[in-house]
This record gives sequence, C-alpha cells and structure tokens, in this order.
Amino acid sequence: MSELTGRLEALFKTDNTTGSMSSGGAMPTESARRFLQAPLQNSAIFAMAGVEESESKSKILPIMTAPSTVAKPGVEGNALPVADRSAPTLSQVQINTVTIKAQFQFTDEFLEENVETEQGRNTVIDYCGRVFTNDMENLLINGDTASGATAFLKLQDGLLQRFTTVTLDHGGALPSKAMFAKAGRALSKAFARVPGIVHFLGTKAVDQYRETLADRMTV
Repeated sequence: MSELTGRLEALFKTDNTTGSMSSGGAMPTESARRFLQAPLQNSAIFAMAGVEESESKSKILPIMTAPSTVAKPGVEGNALPVADRSAPTLSQVQINTVTIKAQFQFTDEFLEENVETEQGRNTVIDYCGRVFTNDMENLLINGDTASGATAFLKLQDGLLQRFTTVTLDHGGALPSKAMFAKAGRALSKAFARVPGIVHFLGTKAVDQYRETLADRMTV
C-alpha cells in the first residue's frame, strides 16, 4: 500500500496513432503529449500522480520508507549509539507498461467539411482525451487481471486489488461521518499525520453524502 500511496506512477509512450490524421495515421509527438495530458488535467486521482515517460517496457524506481519513529533520548555532546540510530528502508519497484490503443475513425467528409476547419483537429484530440480519461480511471481503480469485467480491465490490477495492507468493508452503506472516522482510525501512524490526505468517492457516493448533509441542516 505504501508504494502506491506514496507515489502513483503512470508510464506513457507517445507512439499513439489515429486513422484520420493528415500525417498518414501517426499522431505527432506534440499532439500525443497533449492527448496524454488529458488524464492529468481532467481527473482528480491522476492529477495527484507522478508521471514517468519511458520508451522501454519497464522501469525501475527507487522507494524510501521512513521508520515510524526516529526520536530517541540523547545526551548533549554525544552521538546516539548505533543501535538507536534510525535509517530509512530503501527498496525498488519495477513498473511495467501495457499496450493500450485508442482508435477513432473519421470520414473524409468530416475532416473536409467540419466548420472548425483546422481547429477541428484539436477539438477531436481534446474530446478523445476526455473519453480516454474515463477509461484510464476505470482501469486504475477497477483493474483486475484475474477476473476483470472486460478484456481492458484485465490488463493490470487496479488500486482495489493492490490495496491489501489496510482494508475496511463499509458493507455497501451510505457514506457517513462514521465511515470517514473509521477509515481515519485505521491508518497507521506513518500516514495518519500526512498533510493533504483525501478520500476518493464515486459520483453517486458524493451525491448521497451531500444529501445526508442537507438533511441534517434542514431538520
């Protein structure tokens, strides 16, 4: 859990293609970078991700985990004994890429007759990027290589499969103050005081929680 909580990494390759670009199907690198920026700009969870661009299929990243406590009683003018000195745990994680294709078909008439002319190409890239964002969020959260609902979701395990250190089952109940308090108490000391902790909820869950707050204010 600490690996994913500490740093979400997304590896992108800029060799995306479409079947309608004037360059014979290849999306230019500049356009590809713009397309792949969509998840980072339009997604709350991807906006918090660290991005690693790589031309290889795998990459090794260093990980440092601090001990839960580092303070020990000391004596002025004397260094701590070796046994009392703290050191971070150093390790590595290997990130492997998967091949994902997003192909959109457009007719010659669309490209020639759309009222936006050259700007239409940018509109297409932006629109496709938003759709791509939804797909990537779904994979990031619900991916399951063993029993994914679709072939796309079987590409890699998502957060729900990878988070195994501390898990709580709210039993399908509506989001509530008690749920957030329970989750906070379950966090280890290493994460409980980390500033900027957020809760990720689906759109329906957010609406349900807002309704409970509104009901409390009108009673």
